[in-house]
Amino acid sequence: MALAVIKRETWGAAPPKTAWRDHTPDRITIHHTAGGTTDKFKGHETIRAIQKFHQDAPVKDDSGKRIGGGRGFKDIGYHYIIAPDGSVYEGRPETVIGAHVTNDNTGNVGISLYGNFDTEKPTWEQIDTLPQLIAEISARWVIPTTRVFIHKQRDTSTDCPGANLAPVLSQIKASVDDLKRFEVEKPAETVVPPGDQQTIIEPKVPVPAKQPVLPASAIVIILALILIALLRD
Repeated sequence: MALAVIKRETWGAAPPKTAWRDHTPDRITIHHTAGGTTDKFKGHETIRAIQKFHQDAPVKDDSGKRIGGGRGFKDIGYHYIIAPDGSVYEGRPETVIGAHVTNDNTGNVGISLYGNFDTEKPTWEQIDTLPQLIAEISARWVIPTTRVFIHKQRDTSTDCPGANLAPVLSQIKASVDDLKRFEVEKPAETVVPPGDQQTIIEPKVPVPAKQPVLPASAIVIILALILIALLRD
């Protein structure tokens, strides 16, 4: 069964500041949001706050270094966010380019787990949901687990997704492979065309053999012989 995804219109997403650009996904990158710990999550309100931070203009010093404000993105940077309770929120549609790895976004689907995994561990629900989500995306776009990364593998300037999530990447990939391996296709239904219904064969019941029937001429002769015998007596 496919994971239920909380759509943009459900959590109250603002429109993108400029038009999205399409892409064809060929890899997946895993992040943590890092801005707040899992106990600070407040549902739709938190997702809207992440989008606002990503869309707000940055404040920079004279050298151009960001010292405050937002990220200045056109929209929320991630394609999916996994909440502490395992719920999945839609960020950007996975068919459009995100903003989650510097200079490496085209073809790259970004999944972020809410929390700061330098200071805490992901919840059990997040770790349970993550392989399922990766498996569904990889099935849609034929992405092997060799093309599933953590952020710092694509950008060495960051420690994302944190010291408590990064080490479990191999186990996550193994779980994704297991989900694919044991995925069973639904058997095709046998459709009987109209007018070609199956014939019901009733069990055969033994029928006693019919006794031989004498022809009428033979019966007449026998009766005649009997009558002659009686007359002689």
